[in-house]
Amino acid sequence: MKLLLASVKLLASAINLQCPCPICGVRLSPNGHRMMKCLKCELEQDRDIIAVRNLLRKHLAQIDVPSSSVQGESPPIYEEGGDEG
Repeated sequence: MKLLLASVKLLASAINLQCPCPICGVRLSPNGHRMMKCLKCELEQDRDIIAVRNLLRKHLAQIDVPSSSVQGESPPIYEEGGDEG
């Protein structure tokens, strides 16, 4: 049983290390229970939402469909020097 728990913890940490930001591609950092944060673009979302967004982006790229412009629940992100509305 201890070996199984150690394997699950190792797999979970490996998954977290490979989780890129769906917006800018930078590796995400844990930010509380189930939340992940990008230190570059400041996206902060639940890790399951991020996983789905990354899977969608990966598979839509394989069938040559442009990415959706639908934003998550985070506040809009504006580029420096851009028009903020």
